[in-house]
Amino acid sequence: MTYVKVDVPKSTTPNVGRGGDKKDIIRIFDWDDVATKTRADNVCSGLAFKSGAYMLKVYVTMDTIKVQVDSSGAFDTQGMSHQVDFSVPGGLTVVRDLRANWINRKCGIIIEKVSDGSKLLYGDDGAPLALTFKEEWDKDKNITTFTFKSICDGPEVADYTSTYTDSTSPAGTAAANATTVDFTNGQGNYQLTTGTASAAAISTFTATPNPIDGGVYTLLGSGGTYPSTIATSATIILKGGVTWTASAGAQLTLKCFKDGPSSYKFYEVNRV
Repeated sequence: MTYVKVDVPKSTTPNVGRGGDKKDIIRIFDWDDVATKTRADNVCSGLAFKSGAYMLKVYVTMDTIKVQVDSSGAFDTQGMSHQVDFSVPGGLTVVRDLRANWINRKCGIIIEKVSDGSKLLYGDDGAPLALTFKEEWDKDKNITTFTFKSICDGPEVADYTSTYTDSTSPAGTAAANATTVDFTNGQGNYQLTTGTASAAAISTFTATPNPIDGGVYTLLGSGGTYPSTIATSATIILKGGVTWTASAGAQLTLKCFKDGPSSYKFYEVNRV
């Protein structure tokens, strides 16, 4: 998409230039584990992982997270270099395992903001991040400082608008033949189940008390003989009106918007 020139006015958000605003859980993943990526300009709307692969959640000391993005190169050849630094406390076995097993991998990192829950993706499959680290253990501290830095120049940092693919269980599982999926457990992945005698047509999403306005939900395909289907409707808006089928490995990511006092619509963000 061609960039449209727009002014950059002074922000009306108070203290917009302040630091911090990063959650203390970050996600690290190996680009070799990614089956497909959906990215347009500086928005990544989907990462589909290979079977059995997932993102790694890492607790970090919040005030040690530092991000640096630099441009470099001669005119007509400039690109972006990303660097993410953070510290993890303690000389724990899991910390040493992380150090030992994530060097020489082609990494990506997702950092989430505290203020609005937005997510930023650092690194790209064509310009991944590589890990270096330093352990310090003395009378004052026992920490490992991790540095993930681009191995070559690549594209700008991307907004990540999809859900996480973690090793934990899905937020919920829909029963076989269900025509409604319950999102009461909040944002995240919801596993569908193949039908027993025919393909169920899912037409409604519910939650108690209500879905999250602006919430992002991903449906995971079941495969099987009778995978569920979702068609566009008055409350489910799919790109191009194309029906989605919950085949094995398929994913449909929807974003919820409140369009009335107690009514909601779900718009397709990405499908795999």
